Amino acid sequence: MKFFEMKVAAVLIDPEKASPLVILKDSEEKNVLPLCIGGMEAASMLMGAENIRPEISTPWELMTKVISSLGGEVKKVSIVDVKDGTYYSELSLHTKDGEVTVDARPADAIALALRCEAPILVSESVVKSSRIVDFTSESIGTLSADELTGILENFSTEDFGKYKM
Repeated sequence: MKFFEMKVAAVLIDPEKASPLVILKDSEEKNVLPLCIGGMEAASMLMGAENIRPEISTPWELMTKVISSLGGEVKKVSIVDVKDGTYYSELSLHTKDGEVTVDARPADAIALALRCEAPILVSESVVKSSRIVDFTSESIGTLSADELTGILENFSTEDFGKYKM
């Protein structure tokens, strides 16, 4: 299975739907994957990205501490499938007994990856089925690639609700 490494490009609130989103982008910025997440997960991702450690442990802080105290390490997070609009992911852990793969919700896995500085991978099948935008194509829908690139480069939180994915 082929994977694309992605980074968290933004954690935003869609003001029209009042729901948080995490935006993942690949390193070449050809593919963008928006995922709806919960409010706690959004806050955790922002804290993880900014390396903010709360005084009271969050579930993601606790998970990081438990994995570490058992001699484990998060090697990568992989978003492996999407079925009926639900995304599935896995944590790949290195332990003293070898490699272990654990199912996880994508938002939890991403929040953990940010804390552990682990890569976030998205399978090619998820990329293809999630209407990821390829900026190298000549046109996308009714917009040219240049027009869409201009929209995304100047995209702000005030623009949520104007464009449907």
